[in-house]
Amino acid sequence: MNVCYMLGGLNTGGLEHLSLDIFLSKNNTDINFYCVYRYDGELTPKFQETGIPLIKIYPNKLQYISYLKKLRHYILSNHIKIVHAHLEIDAFYAWLALRNTGVKIILTFHGYNFKRDLKYKFISKFASKHSDLNLFVSNALKDYYIKDYNLEPNKNITIYNGVSISKLIDTNSINFREEYKLPQNAILLGMLSNFHGTGKDQFTLCKAMKELDNKNIYLFLVGAFENKDSYKECYEYCQTHNLLSNIIFTGPKQNIADIILNFDCFTFSSNHDTFGLAIVEAMMLKIPTVINDIPPFLEISNNGEYAHVYESKNVSDFLNKLQDTLNNDQKNYVEKAYNWALSNFSIDKHIENLKIIYSNFN
Repeated sequence: MNVCYMLGGLNTGGLEHLSLDIFLSKNNTDINFYCVYRYDGELTPKFQETGIPLIKIYPNKLQYISYLKKLRHYILSNHIKIVHAHLEIDAFYAWLALRNTGVKIILTFHGYNFKRDLKYKFISKFASKHSDLNLFVSNALKDYYIKDYNLEPNKNITIYNGVSISKLIDTNSINFREEYKLPQNAILLGMLSNFHGTGKDQFTLCKAMKELDNKNIYLFLVGAFENKDSYKECYEYCQTHNLLSNIIFTGPKQNIADIILNFDCFTFSSNHDTFGLAIVEAMMLKIPTVINDIPPFLEISNNGEYAHVYESKNVSDFLNKLQDTLNNDQKNYVEKAYNWALSNFSIDKHIENLKIIYSNFN
């Protein structure tokens, strides 16, 4: 079957890396993938190396008709039967370009529409109602949009993101104990996420560190300072309470596996989220996890069966779960969590689910 992915820019991001993993998988041989995108980015060379037919078509503001004609011609001339858009604007463009052609349009929602303007919400809602199928990366995200956009439940399904375990390779390139001159018996906690304003909640972890009596416990907050306000709030709190010797703001880092494998426990706190990719990666690397109880995290942990779950923003509950995790043998727990994650959130499982969806339209 011929399937065309529509992407925005080929920059470093979750959906772009997911698309790369799909294109590179050996499990996709019975799908002929194509890719249409609008902007080049850091990952353009990586996409070119996949060998997938790749074309950049840019919708100039003064030449939208020309863009739609080029898009239509490319899809039809390559006998593409399914267009899979990963941004609402691309599903909207596809609908305009492919009317009365019989080409099916699938739209994946990767995030919420919080703090978006009216124009975005109009296009997003229009695209969701005129696509042939909407996919969501968690039930929590699906339920949100069904309610917010008043969508028909039977045209909306969940398909979890997939993690390529072959990319989680330990290269020993990062050793936080040596880099930060910490004792070899130091206990390392870590959260891997950019500072995203109101989305992530590193602040709760900082408050928990203030209550710890054990000064041999260190928290690493790994991620870019994309939102200066949320970063500043955390940093100034740590500075005020003399926590900077035990809470380390690393900034962005590469080599995810090397980072996570430094931690004795992977901790996470979020106000809202869509999936929880870093948590799944920690599961696949057999690191015990302590996460808060928002709906997407309950989904990926099977209601806390494969992660230690604490009540959101409850510092005392977090500390109790953390102490239980550190004080008890985690060998059986991490093995079960690993098997659960591999069975439900691997890239092969993701592609298997895509094949089922695509075959229904073929």
